[in-house]
Amino acid sequence: MSSYQILLVDDESDIRECVEIIARDSEFVFEHAPNGAEGLRKAINKNYDCIVSDIKMPQMTGPEMLKKLRAAGKHTPIVFISGFASDEFAHEVSNYGAVKLLNKIEIMKIKERILEAIELATGVKAILDTQDEMGEDFLNLVNKTG
Repeated sequence: MSSYQILLVDDESDIRECVEIIARDSEFVFEHAPNGAEGLRKAINKNYDCIVSDIKMPQMTGPEMLKKLRAAGKHTPIVFISGFASDEFAHEVSNYGAVKLLNKIEIMKIKERILEAIELATGVKAILDTQDEMGEDFLNLVNKTG
């Protein structure tokens, strides 16, 4: 069984440890970042299967990190965890490709949310790859008949 590489970004070491303990028996391999700036640096330099991030952190918030990742062309699925989540925030970050928003009270569900995010991202990539192939086939057909 292959493992999933997960970047866990949270300024609270207790939360990072808690997430890792909850998901201990899974196929996840965690790397940690104590803030959004460090998380951004790591996520740009390495391909992760999923990022789990807090919202409010020093140096750079989770949403700021998400926006900068997307601007850098990285489309890693992101699961946000926070005690400050709201429907308005969920809508805002979903526009940038955040997959899930989990209240820290619901942290026991983190393993399932990470797997859902990875599965969704894999499906989207497969659709985009298929569209690229279909587009190339169409262009080849047009070029042959034109």
